[in-house]
Amino acid sequence: MRMTGSVLSTLALMTLGAVVLFGLGFLGFARAQRDEKAAASEATKVVEVSRNYRHKASSSGNQDGSYRCTYGLLVSGNFYPGTGCPAQGFDDSIQAQLLDGLGRTQRIRATVYYDSNDPSVNSLTEFSALRESDLRGGWVFIRLGMIMLVFVVGGAFVLPRLNAAESAPAAAFTTPVSFTTAPHEHSTPENQQFLDDLERELRGASPSEQ
Repeated sequence: MRMTGSVLSTLALMTLGAVVLFGLGFLGFARAQRDEKAAASEATKVVEVSRNYRHKASSSGNQDGSYRCTYGLLVSGNFYPGTGCPAQGFDDSIQAQLLDGLGRTQRIRATVYYDSNDPSVNSLTEFSALRESDLRGGWVFIRLGMIMLVFVVGGAFVLPRLNAAESAPAAAFTTPVSFTTAPHEHSTPENQQFLDDLERELRGASPSEQ
């Protein structure tokens, strides 16, 4: 049963992983839908962006670093914090300028794209490009989830055969065996009397008590 238990645990973990992957995929689709909506009413504004990237040596000798990017925009007298800084390593002109000034804070003028109906939705990247990126990411997670689900379904078909293979030897060894004693067809009364006396002695009774 150990094999069956390990297979069940693996299938349970793979099912959970598939659910997580599907969730991440649908989250990417939801972001893409938000980006598409924002792109329909996209507006731009040039603001000051403050960003810093600082290297620091790690214990393994590799170069590690911390990245910070902050900005805000003022629309119709209301201030909205920036929520769309490019991630570290983002292939963007702002990131390229950032890498030229390692270890110190820089301030540059950059174009911010925002939803004119909701300026809290903003980014340093056009929403059409964000939509394509979110769609690609969503499909990647969905495909991975489908692959994992195929393995789960295949394991569900294999599991009954494993159960049958494990239960068959166990049944062979646990089959009850009964022994019956009967007088031999060629036994004589003297032999039978001897056997009866021997049985009584083994039980602790002498022939005179019978």
